[in-house]
Amino acid sequence: MKIIEVPIERLNGIDLNSVPGVLCNLQGVSEVTILEITGQLVVYCVDETITMESLLETLQQVDGVTSNKNSPQRKQGEMIADRKTEELIHLRIRGMHCASCEHAIETVVSSLPGVTSVKAEVITGRATVTGTAVATSAVTRALSRAGYQAEVIASRSNLFGNIRDMHRRNEVKLRRRWVLSLLCVVLLVFSLWSQPDYEFWWALVLGFASAVQLICGGPYLLSALRLARYRQANMDTLIALGTTAAFVGALVFEHHGDYHMLMESPMILGVVSFGKWLESLSMNRAIGQLVLKADSQGTVLKVLPGGSFGEVCIEQVTAGMEIVVRAGERVQLDGDITGGEAVVSRAWLTGEAKAVRLSPGEAVHAGAVNEGDSFRVTVTSEAGSTRYDQIMERLEKSLGQRPQIQQLADKVVSFFVPALILLAAFTFTGWLLWGDTELVDAWRPTVAVLVIACPCALGLATPVATLVSGARALRLGALVTNPVAMEQLAKIRRFLLDKTGTLTAPRLDVQEFELLDESLDLAYLLQLVGALEQQFTHPIARTILDYCAGREIVAGPLAVSAPETIPGMGIRGVVDDQTLSLVNDAFAAEQFKMKIHAEGGGTRSWVVLDGKVVGCFTMAASCYPGVRAVVHELQEHCGATEQVVLASGDNDAACRQTAMLAGINKVHSEMTPEAKVDLVKSFQATGELVAIVGDGINDAVALAEADVGIAAFGGTDIAVQSADIVMLEPGLDAVTELIALSQKTRMIIRQNLVWAFIYNLSAIPVAAGLFSSVGVTLTPVIAACIMATSSILVVLNSLRLSRISLI
Repeated sequence: MKIIEVPIERLNGIDLNSVPGVLCNLQGVSEVTILEITGQLVVYCVDETITMESLLETLQQVDGVTSNKNSPQRKQGEMIADRKTEELIHLRIRGMHCASCEHAIETVVSSLPGVTSVKAEVITGRATVTGTAVATSAVTRALSRAGYQAEVIASRSNLFGNIRDMHRRNEVKLRRRWVLSLLCVVLLVFSLWSQPDYEFWWALVLGFASAVQLICGGPYLLSALRLARYRQANMDTLIALGTTAAFVGALVFEHHGDYHMLMESPMILGVVSFGKWLESLSMNRAIGQLVLKADSQGTVLKVLPGGSFGEVCIEQVTAGMEIVVRAGERVQLDGDITGGEAVVSRAWLTGEAKAVRLSPGEAVHAGAVNEGDSFRVTVTSEAGSTRYDQIMERLEKSLGQRPQIQQLADKVVSFFVPALILLAAFTFTGWLLWGDTELVDAWRPTVAVLVIACPCALGLATPVATLVSGARALRLGALVTNPVAMEQLAKIRRFLLDKTGTLTAPRLDVQEFELLDESLDLAYLLQLVGALEQQFTHPIARTILDYCAGREIVAGPLAVSAPETIPGMGIRGVVDDQTLSLVNDAFAAEQFKMKIHAEGGGTRSWVVLDGKVVGCFTMAASCYPGVRAVVHELQEHCGATEQVVLASGDNDAACRQTAMLAGINKVHSEMTPEAKVDLVKSFQATGELVAIVGDGINDAVALAEADVGIAAFGGTDIAVQSADIVMLEPGLDAVTELIALSQKTRMIIRQNLVWAFIYNLSAIPVAAGLFSSVGVTLTPVIAACIMATSSILVVLNSLRLSRISLI
């Protein structure tokens, strides 16, 4: 059966309510479904020659289908079309250090004409700009004036590899800064201890401090000044103000004999740079869990044109070319094994340490490591479109989705820096007015307040945990495309499970063939059946063909004519001048008065030859190994066995048999896509959070409607696009582990946010000198050390998710 997916925006001017009736009247069209949630019209065709253009042409020619300009359908199509005309500009941005940078970038770019939305991500160092007729040059110029270097991302391949390289460059830059600061501080200490000539050593110390201030502090000051032009501020602003205040204060208070203050600015810059360097190292470790290690080949593959070997860049390899993967090398592109057995490790995807053996004809994906002898692969996916690339792209997009708890933190960060600057001013004023102290004693706590505040800890609390959690989920065999799902999954108390492809394998097996007419030769009948089934591609046809092949039955020269599908009933055609049909229970019971026994619970296909029922195939799908144990764990998690429900479109007997094998007590069978959505809504109406696991087109809308939608392995494109989590391996084993991971992720995020809030709420008053009466004070240098530690602790705590026990 051919499936045609038509974007709804292609139906402008057409009444959507009339479309199913019109198309179902066409010969060769068996079913039409409108999926508003995905913006698609899905047409099921038994005629392989039908195309999208022919369907659209038919709709345009039929009277009464064109809708009124003001109709809801027309408006819906135009709204979708308008969204489609919006441009997406992907930018790589340098100079983005913290959550305040995200807010500053989004504010600057949002003010440009034509921009409708901006989303910046400090973890990935990227920003996505959405709008109509947006000039890319205007965006990059605006960001440049604000102190950020932006470049358009032309190729989205190797996404996390590029992010890792960005963090590595940042590491080098920050290492140079803290090393230079450390050397200058050592020279300063030596100079201050020596000081035989005060004036000479003062000038020397001033020279060292000035060099550090210009070289290491200059980038922070320049960034702060550029942002000030847009009335924005970020972490650089606080560092620039703090270090500049310390440096200027040392010059102002030199007559007080406090020339030791000249050490404070270089030490603050050194500590901040060292802390940022450690933070970048930790971030790179988190990113590294998602990036394939570079191998000896780089981007060069061995290609076999005409049997000879040659070196070709990966970008020049096209589908259909044959490549060689040598021992120890990493597979660079998806393909099918065509020469030699392959022994590969797929740990990058499944976390499975044990190597698997693949035979010729089996698929191998980019990222697998060859642990055996060399083998040949016929390429099926080019660079940038491999399964690994698709997973990484969806994972990167998921980082742009912010859970509700992170949105709250972002709001706090947006006014955090301006509030801190005001608080520093109040600190200085307060000490002068009520502290009965000299100017120098008011200056130090003011600098400490500017230095100790850390919005970075708040901004990184959720994104880093989400990133590491996504990497851990990938090793468990699941792709999290919506991080909100990981926040919700632990709170789910109702699970709806589809049958075929979720609890059971997506393909059927013939359990029995019963010959009902002893006068017929079994081999000849199976030959007729095989000849007819070869004309179709649906799963039952493949199952019966495999059954025939297993008995060495081939169609041979038998002529087949007029093959057609009986919608909702079966297939028929003329084979070897005999009319042959294969029909389901409903058709057999209605047309031939067959007595259907439902106890077996399998799927039956009745063989009808020249109007007489002559045989019956009984087929069933077996449950995945371990399904019963997984269902039991889900029931324990939900608190009651009735909270795990089987919801399927299959017949009631088949559903109940599967439910019995899986240990499920509650069954909803013969459900339409609309019925599944209604079921989800009915549970949600009682206040329950609902998760659904499914793999088919009929599950797509329900997957999108549920609080958490999980697409089973091998699901249709629409199901995968609608899901929040995509299973990368057959079975449900990873679901219970994902629930445990969700619980740990929520715990880590809460710990991060609690630490970040408590740190800032407690450290700032201490730095301001509110506890000086009991002898608790902080120098600017100690404040800088504490500030650097706060964000490092958040990152290190998030990294625990990569190895934390899920039991």
